Amino acid sequence: MPVEIKRNQHGTRSITVPVGNVRVLSRGKWRTVELRACPVTWPPDPDQIAAARRHYAQWLLALDWVRDGLRDGGMLRSIDVTAVMPKRAPWA
Repeated sequence: MPVEIKRNQHGTRSITVPVGNVRVLSRGKWRTVELRACPVTWPPDPDQIAAARRHYAQWLLALDWVRDGLRDGGMLRSIDVTAVMPKRAPWA
């Protein structure tokens, strides 16, 4: 999908940005032509979003397990391990 689009009386088109110059041979003469490109984005599909949320939930469980192990084991005597955790669903 284009990052930005422009509309006028002739229709809709994507915004382009200059990315460089190139020399081309046209009608027997060397000419310098500006190269332009359309910046695009790749939106994630629903499967990628679901996988990222599953991985986040697994990471959160592992973090909880490490926190409980450090607190119960008493290995960190000079550091206070709190119960504060990241949000369960930060995207909601």
